[in-house]
Amino acid sequence: TEQMYWWAAQSLAKAGYVVLTTDAQNQGRSDSYGEGADAQEGFPPQERGFTFYDGTVDALDFMLSTATAPYCPQLARSGNSHCEKQTRRAKTGLNTPFNPFWDLVDPQRVGLAGHSYGAQGVSYIGQQDPRVKAIVAWDNLCHPNGEVGGQQEMLVNRGLPTHCQTGFQLPAPALHTPALGISSDYLTGPVS
Repeated sequence: TEQMYWWAAQSLAKAGYVVLTTDAQNQGRSDSYGEGADAQEGFPPQERGFTFYDGTVDALDFMLSTATAPYCPQLARSGNSHCEKQTRRAKTGLNTPFNPFWDLVDPQRVGLAGHSYGAQGVSYIGQQDPRVKAIVAWDNLCHPNGEVGGQQEMLVNRGLPTHCQTGFQLPAPALHTPALGISSDYLTGPVS
C-alpha cells in the first residue's frame, strides 16, 4: 500500500520534491476489479504485471497534467481507453481533472521511484519515457531487455524470474535514464 512508503514521500517532500504516491490496482485502497470497460483488466495485478506499468504511466501523466492540459489516461496495454471514464468522473467530482499542484512541478526534472513490482514498472517506464530524468528502484531494478540486476545466472539457478515483465512482453526501450537499485533482502546469501 502507498502508506507503507509515506516515510520516503515525507523525506523527499522535506527535501523539496513534489511527491505523488499511488496504490496500484488491488493494492491498498484502490479498487480490485475496476468498472465498465476496464473491469478485471489488471486483476490479479501480481499475475498481470502490466498494472504496475500502466499505473506508472498514469501517475506520471497525472503529475504533469495542468489546468490547461487535463489528465487523460493513455491507452492501456489491454487496449482499453480510460480517458472517457476519467473525464466522466472528473465532471461529477469523483476524480480530480488535473494535478492541483501542477504549478509546483518542474516537468524538466521528474524522477520515478518504486518498490517490488513497482520497481519493475519504474525501471521500464523510466527508460521508455523521455520525460523521466532519474529512476530509483527499491528492490528489482531491472534492465528492460530482460536482465535483472546483473544476477542472471544466480536467478536462473534459484528458479526465479529473470525479466522485468511477467505474463507479457514489451519491446525493450533504449537506455537513457540514470537508475539506482537498492536492495538488501534478496539474493544476498550464497547460491546453493
